[in-house]
Amino acid sequence: MESMINFLVYDRNIHRNDFIEMGMDYFNWIREECLEYFHLDFVDYFGPVDKYVMNSLPLFESFHPPDSVIYIIIFENSIAGMGGIKHTTDEFSEIKRIFIKPEFRGKGFGNLLMLKLVETAREFGHRKLRQDTNSDMNLYDGI
Repeated sequence: MESMINFLVYDRNIHRNDFIEMGMDYFNWIREECLEYFHLDFVDYFGPVDKYVMNSLPLFESFHPPDSVIYIIIFENSIAGMGGIKHTTDEFSEIKRIFIKPEFRGKGFGNLLMLKLVETAREFGHRKLRQDTNSDMNLYDGI
């Protein structure tokens, strides 16, 4: 399966609409999790999901190698997910916006994405990674 998966560096001219759509799906999922587990509504703190996604877009569009990167996962000509790393300090870089579309979950894409992010961080000279994503996601296991 690895040979059928490609990691493309985010290009706003090509991937912007898909990135926004996945961002909406990602934050709607976060909202549902917060409601279920904490009885808190994301919207009460950050405003409507669509505005939050659009307001965060310039930050993610500023990610450029060799410090930061967003990857778009392509599988058989379909976008399967996204994820990135952001260099924050000399000591740390953060894993950002890990999202695998529901129809692609359970196929190992999250694990492959994490391996790609770790490899990229090493290539960038980053010494340590920390996650900035939901801590109970199973895709971190075993990496």
